[in-house]
Amino acid sequence: MENIEQSIAEFRDYTDTYRKLLKNIYGFNGNEHIIYMNGGLGNQMFQFFFYHWLKSKINEPVIVDDTYFFVENIHNGLELERIFGYKMVKLSEVLPKDVFADVLKRRAAGEAVAEQLFKAGYPISLIAEYDNIPKFSGAISYFPGYNPDSKKNKGMLYYHMYNLNGHYLRELQKEGNFPKNPFPEGLDEENEKYAKKMRETESVALHVRRGDFVKLGWAFENSTYKKAVDMMNEKLENPVYFIFSDDLNYCMNHLNEMGLDNNEVVFVEGNVAPNNYKDLQLMTMCKHRIVSNSSFSYLAAMLREYDGLILNMKSERKVI
Repeated sequence: MENIEQSIAEFRDYTDTYRKLLKNIYGFNGNEHIIYMNGGLGNQMFQFFFYHWLKSKINEPVIVDDTYFFVENIHNGLELERIFGYKMVKLSEVLPKDVFADVLKRRAAGEAVAEQLFKAGYPISLIAEYDNIPKFSGAISYFPGYNPDSKKNKGMLYYHMYNLNGHYLRELQKEGNFPKNPFPEGLDEENEKYAKKMRETESVALHVRRGDFVKLGWAFENSTYKKAVDMMNEKLENPVYFIFSDDLNYCMNHLNEMGLDNNEVVFVEGNVAPNNYKDLQLMTMCKHRIVSNSSFSYLAAMLREYDGLILNMKSERKVI
């Protein structure tokens, strides 16, 4: 009995010592706000809007958890700094290289960053929008994608959110903290041809997301696009549809089903990684738009140059 109690006491001492050691290694103060960032350019931008907004509202450190882009080999990596020059305080730069490498190893094995910090003894809580969150042993609170009271949050918090909401962007722009046109200046010759035709016609941006959306069951049916096209055709005289897609061949072979067989259609080609952001830039330049359920399409609508007709196919995401 004595040996068992002694072993338990030693284990507890070891656990406390281990946690103190981890705290010293991580070097956090316990008041950090850590924002999970993932996905493609659309997701990244909306998460950045929240990061930028929160950073302007509170005095505590705000850090981006960029581990996703080291562990997941999809999309085009973290693009914001490369394309737009946005500077962020990132976990990969805050932690020593060997410590970050260990964090990545544990994350790849299924232990999320928030869980790692919780196990290290930090008083961290998790804030989420949906139930699709990684395993976390601490307290979890759920809030909508737009929550202006976030600026009142105290303590060490981890935000596992997508923030697909235009209000943070509009608040930043109203305060002069984000430009109306964030894109690099100048277009190459081919894209300038697209832009010229957009300016000269009743141009309509239509983004058809396929790829992983098909596997996930999120891709819209062609009949859904047809309804949107029919509505746009009723309101515009001689619209020209500019099709943006990760599967243009599919779109070319299904024009009739999408209701576009009697319209002038321009397939926007050539903007592949690492320059696929130019599709986004061109989408903002169209006079009208059919907004699909992709964050890429929604972002283009929020950054639009023209307040023409907007047909929003995912009404819970407000285009403001």
